[in-house]
Amino acid sequence: MRVALWDHADTPTAIFTGNPGLGAMGRRDFVAWVSSGRNVVFTGGYRQLAAMNELFGFALEEVPYIPGPFWRNPRNTPGTPFAYGPDRLEEYGGSAVYGVKIDSIPLTGYSMYDSMRVSPVFYIKYNLGTVCYVGASFSGMAPSNPWGNVLRDAIRM
Repeated sequence: MRVALWDHADTPTAIFTGNPGLGAMGRRDFVAWVSSGRNVVFTGGYRQLAAMNELFGFALEEVPYIPGPFWRNPRNTPGTPFAYGPDRLEEYGGSAVYGVKIDSIPLTGYSMYDSMRVSPVFYIKYNLGTVCYVGASFSGMAPSNPWGNVLRDAIRM
């Protein structure tokens, strides 16, 4: 399991860069942790999408490669850390981008960036907590690129 904990006083956040690989008790404890008002961020990959479906009971549908660009969604971003994020996201330096069909995001979820009914950045309210997804693999990306800004926005949810 690869995870980083962001211990912010307002919203502690766990960031998964791979499959969590939790056992039954660990899954139950982690879901309860998020449900109690914490934030979890998954970064791009089909395994992470599968883990989100397994952990939280979502039915997110992965989309085969879509090159983008992906545009900030002005209907959903106001009032979130994404409101002042980059206007558009593209692939950078060979880093893969993974998205989901917008229609598969639960009703408590919102797409922050999308194009052609595909969202690589979204969040879903889960009880009192938040499950975020930033669909870039971040392989070889500099922290200063727009995807890095979006990851920081997701951490602040």
